[in-house]
Amino acid sequence: RVTANGVNLRNIGSPGQLISLQPAMASTQEITVDFGAGSAEQNSAGLQINYVPREGGNKLTGTFFGTYVGPSFQSSNYSDELRAAGLSQPNSLKRLYDFDGAVGGPIKRESIWFFVGGRRQTNESYLAGLYYNLNAGDSTKWTYAPDLSQQAFTPTTQSSVNARFTWQATARNKFSFFGETQPRHWGTG
Repeated sequence: RVTANGVNLRNIGSPGQLISLQPAMASTQEITVDFGAGSAEQNSAGLQINYVPREGGNKLTGTFFGTYVGPSFQSSNYSDELRAAGLSQPNSLKRLYDFDGAVGGPIKRESIWFFVGGRRQTNESYLAGLYYNLNAGDSTKWTYAPDLSQQAFTPTTQSSVNARFTWQATARNKFSFFGETQPRHWGTG
C-alpha cells in the first residue's frame, strides 16, 4: 500500500493496490515504511510506504537532480560465436535519463508557503532486428520494407508536476493543499 501524506494512492484502471506513481524525490521530504501488523490507519496488514511532500519555508530554496546515459554506457557479450549459434542480437539501450527539480519558499513570511516540482524520466531501448518501415506514409506502397538507417525502439516517458501550498492559520492550525499529475507515455504499441 502506497500513500502520499497519508492519502491512499492507486491506479484506478486495475484492481488491488497497483500504482503507477514514481515519486519525485526533489519534492519528497521523507519516506516512512511500516511493515508490521495492521493498524487503525490501514485497511489490512502488510507493507505500507508513505511519501511526505516537502513544504516551503521562509527562505527561497531549490534542488535539482539529473542523470543521463546513452548506448556508450552499455557493454555487451554478444559475440560471433553466439551469432553463429543462432542467437539474434539482443535489445540495447538507446538512452535513459531522469531530471528532477523543485523550488519552494514564502508567499507571505511566517504564514503562507509554496513548494513546486517537476520531473521527467525516459527509458528508450532499441529492439533487435526491428526497423521502421521505409514505405510508411507512401500511399502507393502497401508493403513493409525495413529502413536499416532507423532501428525501431520502445520509449517509456513519465513526467511529474506537483505543487504544495501551506497556510499556518493560527499557532495550532496548519492547512496544506497538495496536487500532482503524472502522465505516462508507453510507446510499446
